[in-house]
Amino acid sequence: MKIHFCDLCNESVPQSDLDLGQARMVKGRVVCASCERAMSHADPGATTTTIAGALEAVLSDPQPDAPIPASTIPAAHAADASGMHEALRPGAIQPATSSSSGVWLAAAGLLVSAIVVYVFQQRIDVLLEADRDLAHGIEHGNTQLRAVDQALAQVPVQLTEMEQRLQKELQEALSANEKQRSELAAAARRAEQTQAELQTSVAGLRKELDNSALAREERLDELSHRLAQGDDAQRELAKRMEEYRKSAEAARNAAEAAKALPEKPAAPAGPAWTTLVPNLADANPSTRWEAVDELGRSKDPAVIPHIAPLLRDSDLFVRMCAARVLADLGTLQAVPALIDALEDAEPTVRESAWHALRTLTGKDFKFDPQGNDADRQKKVKSWREWWKKEGEGLLNGGGTAPEPKQPPEVKSGARGN
Repeated sequence: MKIHFCDLCNESVPQSDLDLGQARMVKGRVVCASCERAMSHADPGATTTTIAGALEAVLSDPQPDAPIPASTIPAAHAADASGMHEALRPGAIQPATSSSSGVWLAAAGLLVSAIVVYVFQQRIDVLLEADRDLAHGIEHGNTQLRAVDQALAQVPVQLTEMEQRLQKELQEALSANEKQRSELAAAARRAEQTQAELQTSVAGLRKELDNSALAREERLDELSHRLAQGDDAQRELAKRMEEYRKSAEAARNAAEAAKALPEKPAAPAGPAWTTLVPNLADANPSTRWEAVDELGRSKDPAVIPHIAPLLRDSDLFVRMCAARVLADLGTLQAVPALIDALEDAEPTVRESAWHALRTLTGKDFKFDPQGNDADRQKKVKSWREWWKKEGEGLLNGGGTAPEPKQPPEVKSGARGN
């Protein structure tokens, strides 16, 4: 803020006093509010405008010896103003030439003294007020300083507490970090162990797959070999059929020739299929297979005791054919043998036996020919328990199946529902 100084009393005048009209600027000279009030108080009858004009005239007079213009001072105070001007003028105090001049000079001196006293009194009041304000400010500052001292006194305690808290938090963070590192290290070790186990499992599975693929190839080679043997057996069968045809033709010729001979008492003849029973023990698998199939075409339940043992034949196709024929005969006498066939080493034989049991009994027990050994054993046990509980009653009731619904055809390798 800009500060001015009064040209009469040298008092500081802020720019805000000039802006608010509390001080005046007269032709570049500053008159403070105290001097202006003193000039106005000197003569209560004088107007502010008149006294201000006198001040302006005094302050703006470039020649100290020039008299105050009479137009700016009322007639009643012209003499006082003239005397004050003379008194203020340097070298104006001269010996009195007359008593009237001395009176006027005394009056002017008294007026000037009153103005000076008033101005200084105002100045003293201002200084006292400023001193009080300063003392109040100093007290306020001391209060603030005491508050600051108290706050500063608390700073070491707060710093100590903060340091302790930070150390505690740091220690907790370090402990948590160490714990996390330990957990991560343990997790990493578990992951490595799991990875090693998985690698071992994958290697084992790969080995099992390789072995399984090799076993499948060997099985395919075996089946191919058996198919080739089957072709050979079919050719052999065709050859034997031709021999049978020739033998049958020779037998017919012999029968025709025998008609001419005298008749002899005929021996009791058995079923026609009895001639096929010896073929069930033939060394050729094709011959055994054909014998089983022909016995099944007889539809005579009496063939069951001859066919059931073939469920344990050394040839895969003979065992499958035996299971199919026992199902076609439609009697329950073969159920125990078929239940035993569920434990056959070949899935196709197990499937044929399961299909025959479903056809004869209408039961299923959710047997899976391709399932693992444990599951298959549980289902076989269920079949045996059921037969032990109800088989005797079913056999005593006639030994025939209770007309179950024909299950759908099951392809080799298909699983039960």
